[in-house]
Amino acid sequence: LRSQIRATVAAGVTDPPVPRPAWLRRGRIDLVFVADVVTALILFAITSNVYRHAGVPRGTSPGQVRALLIPFVLCAPLVLRTRYPLTSWSVCVLGEIWASRVVAPGSISGGGYLAPLIIYALCLYAVAVRCKTWAVISAGAVTVFGAVVLDGDNFAAVLFVAAIPVATGLIVRTRRGGRERLEVQERRYEG
Repeated sequence: LRSQIRATVAAGVTDPPVPRPAWLRRGRIDLVFVADVVTALILFAITSNVYRHAGVPRGTSPGQVRALLIPFVLCAPLVLRTRYPLTSWSVCVLGEIWASRVVAPGSISGGGYLAPLIIYALCLYAVAVRCKTWAVISAGAVTVFGAVVLDGDNFAAVLFVAAIPVATGLIVRTRRGGRERLEVQERRYEG
């Protein structure tokens, strides 16, 4: 059982990715992946700037860990979310925990929270679309628990923000499943 869980988290692929519609592919280029990379780079720049100045007295250096490594760990999972949704979400969780331990509470402005929150929501959406039910429920439970532990003051807002990607992902998953079943039935009747 432990090796199965480790393999699932390592691979993160529980359902194969659905082929993208033609308008989201240009030859061999996946436009969703390109958008994820561009978004990750933009959010990395924002997060890096915020963490570079968070809680650091004037005239002192925050160090390379805070300036580059934390923003990288917080933003890189977005690039992995299509191929490895569970792994990318897991890295988001660990990155958020690590960042909350390294940076002093209350020293980060809204932009410092917003960029990792966007990435977290997109990775949680990918888990809801592609992972098995137990993984989606576990991710939701960890998200709620983490919201209470890391930021109990904004629990309702974090719960709402977490509910949106999970609900949207489950709706997309249900629609895709219905579409696939309909295609299978149409092939049966044609053949």
